[in-house]
Amino acid sequence: MSPVDAVALEIKIEGYLLCRLNGVKKILTIRIYMIIIIYNKEAGMQDIIDKYYKAGGICMLVQDLSSNEIEEDKFWGAFKHLYQEVDETHVLNTNKSFQSIINHHYDMAGFSMDDEEHQKYEELIDSHEEITIYRGTLGEFEHGYSWTTDKKIAIWFATRYSRLYKDKKPVVYEGRLNIMNFHCFWKKEQEVFVPPIYVEKKKLLDIG
Repeated sequence: MSPVDAVALEIKIEGYLLCRLNGVKKILTIRIYMIIIIYNKEAGMQDIIDKYYKAGGICMLVQDLSSNEIEEDKFWGAFKHLYQEVDETHVLNTNKSFQSIINHHYDMAGFSMDDEEHQKYEELIDSHEEITIYRGTLGEFEHGYSWTTDKKIAIWFATRYSRLYKDKKPVVYEGRLNIMNFHCFWKKEQEVFVPPIYVEKKKLLDIG
């Protein structure tokens, strides 16, 4: 890697970790965007980059992973930080380019865990062959990456905006995940981040 490339990569990594930007730091975001557009040929997520500020930052990060411009450990640490700040993740979860890249690299997702999360992860895989996970949505969106081991949290996600959007039904899914396909646990919201292709025996729950 040339000195110029190294500087560009350093700037981009710093920008990813400073996603909640304002003032001068927004200029840094624009510089990051320009660097990636020049060097990256992956355009499948460009509509998200154009329309969604926070999700767009994630897409730029994912694009760099696909072109080997960021190391796996740095990617997953930054990805976790940014992904947990995005509320409407369906724009990512339904994008085929995003799915393809994340699914391909998912076996390295353990880099995203801190020591506490890794300890809980080890406890889960040591005591189970498969785990039960839940996903709460307003409307039927079962093909998401965000699940939780806590049913109450899933119900909260399903119902939190139900009074505002009365035309949509709160839905909670239950699924089973084989520990061979389980690679990361995040303590915030007891989240299991996993490609939906690995979630088996999915069913709708009656939450009243």
